[in-house]
Amino acid sequence: MNISLKYTLFLRSLTVCLSSLLLVGIASCGSSKNVATQPAAVSSSPTLQSDADIDRQLSAVIGSYGSWQRLRVPVTVEINRPKNISISGTAIMERDKSVMIMLKYFGFEVGSLYLTSDSVTVIDKIHKSYAKESIRSFLSGFNVSVANVQDILLGRLFVPGQPTASVSAFDKAEKERVSADEWILIPRGALKGVDYGFRFSPADLLSALICQSGANPPVTCVYDTPVSTPAGPMSAEISVSYERGKSVIDASLQWNLSKAKWNGDVDLRVPSIGKDYKRISSSDISKIISKL
Repeated sequence: MNISLKYTLFLRSLTVCLSSLLLVGIASCGSSKNVATQPAAVSSSPTLQSDADIDRQLSAVIGSYGSWQRLRVPVTVEINRPKNISISGTAIMERDKSVMIMLKYFGFEVGSLYLTSDSVTVIDKIHKSYAKESIRSFLSGFNVSVANVQDILLGRLFVPGQPTASVSAFDKAEKERVSADEWILIPRGALKGVDYGFRFSPADLLSALICQSGANPPVTCVYDTPVSTPAGPMSAEISVSYERGKSVIDASLQWNLSKAKWNGDVDLRVPSIGKDYKRISSSDISKIISKL
């Protein structure tokens, strides 16, 4: 497969993948030095004997989250469907302000996805085209913040529209024991028209996020075992599966957190769009995806 076709399939698949993650169509910090990641500490044998145990686990999970302002981390994206594609890049995030994923091939930047509280921009440098629309349109009017997007990508609990999760925000959520060491957290009324829930397995590890809008098929995000970072535990991998009609997405984002840079060591970037670039719509991307 030539680089042009390979990149096009990847970029468009990634766009739909992230759209699903953002619920569309259904998607003080530690040391600023590089710190090698280790598996996050977990209890030796967490078990659930009562609802009080679930409340304690929820408090422990949220309490383990540290704060951060900036993050730069290498990322590898593997797509199994609709095509088998793998490409590497770099993500640069500013907490609750922006997410930028730059894609590279043999060291050359070939495109990027840039999300802020105002807009989402996808740039295809190979074909000199780009798509840009308001965040409200991209999120179908859902009240989801940039911080929520970052938490979804990094494997953390989130509260729609709020910068950080809190135990009190889940007071009205349904908490269901599935087994002796597994449980499900289902927030109620957080997003109009959208149901979503978190699964923990074992009791203190967030293992999956499942969200569904109306009669549409659910989007499932599966998280790898978290690793310790200067900002607390984060998942080193998120796998996403989504099917709707002919659109089938089976992909994973793998974060190399051992090579991440934090806060003062991170310079922010804003992608540039060439004057001769052609603007396309997000519907054009969706139509192409449905034909892959």
